Amino acid sequence: MSKGTATYEVSTELEGVTSSQLSDSVWRILKSNNLCTIATVTPEKQPYMNTAFFVPLGEHEVAIWTSPKTKHSTNASADPSAAITIFDSTQTFGKPLAGLQATGTLTAAGVATTIKAFAQYTKRYASFSTFASSVDEMNRAFESRFYIFKIQWVKVLDELAFGSEGYVTGKVL
Repeated sequence: MSKGTATYEVSTELEGVTSSQLSDSVWRILKSNNLCTIATVTPEKQPYMNTAFFVPLGEHEVAIWTSPKTKHSTNASADPSAAITIFDSTQTFGKPLAGLQATGTLTAAGVATTIKAFAQYTKRYASFSTFASSVDEMNRAFESRFYIFKIQWVKVLDELAFGSEGYVTGKVL
């Protein structure tokens, strides 16, 4: 998967950070990590979190593979508002840190996006293809489906790119 063309309205106290720099940072973080934590909202308006493997489908979309019966999936079906955090949990305190937090929506993938997500999952996670060699086979063998988290707003900590405690936020335009 190649980097997309998302443009950000950058909001930060750091001077001179461009949309392109934020975009590059988001893409690096998405490409270098495998796990995310997704927060959804229950019908009782309570937060609920789940950790999942993901693949980037561009710099402002990630796909997860999960059962539509899970709590986070049923929550998203009722209210697609969601948040996500992505970071490397093996980072060392005191060394340059990187990760992101984002808000957006979590929805079931359509047919075209499912095909794209399946291709990316089998590319990133080689063992995934041992479960199913095609989307049709996957749909016959498993109840799990692809869901897409679409980033609308992001907060990035990328100390290599933006310096110590270099937080940069942006709204996807």
